[in-house]
Amino acid sequence: MTQSTSENSVPIDQPNTEKLFHQIYNEKDLSKLLGIAIAGSVGFLVFYLSHSFRYALFSAMIAFPAVRLFASPIHSFTKSRLNLRREKKSIKQTYTSLSEEEKKAVELFVDNGAGVITWSQVNRSEVSGSAIESLSQRGLLHVSITLDGMTETFVLDVTLFSYACSLRRN
Repeated sequence: MTQSTSENSVPIDQPNTEKLFHQIYNEKDLSKLLGIAIAGSVGFLVFYLSHSFRYALFSAMIAFPAVRLFASPIHSFTKSRLNLRREKKSIKQTYTSLSEEEKKAVELFVDNGAGVITWSQVNRSEVSGSAIESLSQRGLLHVSITLDGMTETFVLDVTLFSYACSLRRN
C-alpha cells in the first residue's frame, strides 16, 4: 500500500491496485488462480441476484478456499504427469542419441537384470571400454564400490536403465 498525505500531513493508506493486479497476473499456482476467478464470479453472481455487497463478499470468501481445496490436488497431479512426460521424452532422446556400442553397454546391464555390474562382468562381455568411458563422460554411468568395500562396480543411470528395460519388454 502506498502512503499519501492529506492537508494535515497525516498519512492515509490507499490500496495499490496496480500492485494487486500485478501479483494476481504473475501467480503461478493454478489452484489460487482458479480460486480467485471462481470466487470473483460467485461474488458477482450473488451480488447480481441479491444486490447485497455483504452476501456477495461472504459468498466469494466461502468459494475461494473451497475451490482451492479441490483444485490443488488436480493441479499437482497434472503437473506431475507433465513432468513425467517431459522426463520420458528426455530419456528417449538420450537413448536414441547413443552410439551402437553405447547401446550394447546399456544392454549388458539389462541382460544382467540390474543397474549395477562389476568390472569382471564388463571384462567377460563384448562391450568395449570406450563405450563404458563414453557413457561415463555423458554422466550416464558412475563408478562405485560394493557395500563390502571389496569390488568396484559400474552404476548405470536409473532412468536410462528403466527405459532400456521397458524397450526389452515391448
